[in-house]
Amino acid sequence: MAIEGELSYYGAIGEEGVRHAKAKPFSDHDCAFMLMQIGAVFAILPPPPAKVLECGCGVGWLTRMLYMRGYDCVGVDVSDEAIKLAQPLAESSGGAMNFQVANVENLPFTEEFDAVIYFDALHHCIDEGAAIKAAFNALKPGGMFIASEPGNGHAKNSEEVIRKFGVTEKDMPASHITALGKAAGFTTFRQFPRMDDVGRYFFLDRVSSSWKKKLLEKFSLFNLMNFVRIARKTKKHLDNDLLVMYKPAAGAGTAK
Repeated sequence: MAIEGELSYYGAIGEEGVRHAKAKPFSDHDCAFMLMQIGAVFAILPPPPAKVLECGCGVGWLTRMLYMRGYDCVGVDVSDEAIKLAQPLAESSGGAMNFQVANVENLPFTEEFDAVIYFDALHHCIDEGAAIKAAFNALKPGGMFIASEPGNGHAKNSEEVIRKFGVTEKDMPASHITALGKAAGFTTFRQFPRMDDVGRYFFLDRVSSSWKKKLLEKFSLFNLMNFVRIARKTKKHLDNDLLVMYKPAAGAGTAK
């Protein structure tokens, strides 16, 4: 299902908004940190030419980046307008990219993909449990589900966007996704801090020029300790996560 706000969003944001959406991540004021977030997803994905499904692809900017990396990729979105805007990308790829209008809660795929990606998209779903189950069904045995999503506090921080565009904005912490993933049949889970949050800490925080900073720059052990501290901080205060869930391989037993 989708509410009207999701279906009418690209008309509501106007021509300038559409230009911004099509030029992501480079048009975004958070471009540097989005690239860190994207880089983490690319680091986790199986190597090209794996077959990848992006759910909630919008106008297709991330699907295009996946294609440029060498993946066989499909992007789906509930918005007919979004897919129309994405189609020129598919045409320019000679068919290597494919875009389809589809409800992510009821995907028309069975064991076709090596990876399914939700990049800041799962929190827009009406029934995220159904979306995760549909992704599970779309994955080949042994395939991976990657979610880079906002955690607790996102819905409250998005109240103005909800009021203006009538879209769905939810908190989507990794603990919630994991519980739904277990119910869907996923058996192995890996959780990481989002690299955009880590990047903001390193590059935007005002760091003292004391001897501690010099040690952090010089000694890898201190860098490691600092990274652990950053991970704990981002987990505690921002609650955003990069989560990977794996479908059991063919013939694998059920995890206890």
